[in-house]
Amino acid sequence: MKRRTLPEFSKTISVALLFCFLAYTVTASLGYLTFGSSVRADILSCYNPTADVLVAVIGIALKMYTTYPILLFVGRAALDSVWMDIKGHTPAEMETGEKFRRISIASIWFVVSLLLALFAPNIGIVISLLGGLAALFIFVFPGLCLLQLILQGYIEIDCPVKELAWFSVAGFGLVLGGFIFGLTTTQSIWTDIYGTDT
Repeated sequence: MKRRTLPEFSKTISVALLFCFLAYTVTASLGYLTFGSSVRADILSCYNPTADVLVAVIGIALKMYTTYPILLFVGRAALDSVWMDIKGHTPAEMETGEKFRRISIASIWFVVSLLLALFAPNIGIVISLLGGLAALFIFVFPGLCLLQLILQGYIEIDCPVKELAWFSVAGFGLVLGGFIFGLTTTQSIWTDIYGTDT
């Protein structure tokens, strides 16, 4: 971003969320139109195992391999921030044990990921639970951020209609994301326990 301002950042995030929304909506709609009510959480498992499906599976695996380090970096930074807040350390004090913390967090993160991969009965369970988490990342967290920006006065509101509109957008994200998270997570757990979607 050439101009690092809040309005420019908001535009960038809005466009990115719009692309994510469209991609998820088109994929879900086409999956439902193709397979009807028999569509599964892992849509690739609905197709016959042909070369095309294998290429798609390899593409998803590559996406996961390249995403893992990014998520590890963000998770480690978040844990470092929480640790700094809990202990009341300054950034200079945090640097003294930084290498040990970095190695420890990365090792624990890797071992936990490995254990989850080893003991999850199949990847479909994990994928179905990730659908609910995606709703949090796509709707709830941006809604919370927008709400916080409104409450802290970063968004200039000069009339009641604008205020109502901004609060409505934030509330819509929170309500829709909470609903999707609750619904998909409940359905996923129900399917894992009872083996049916109803």
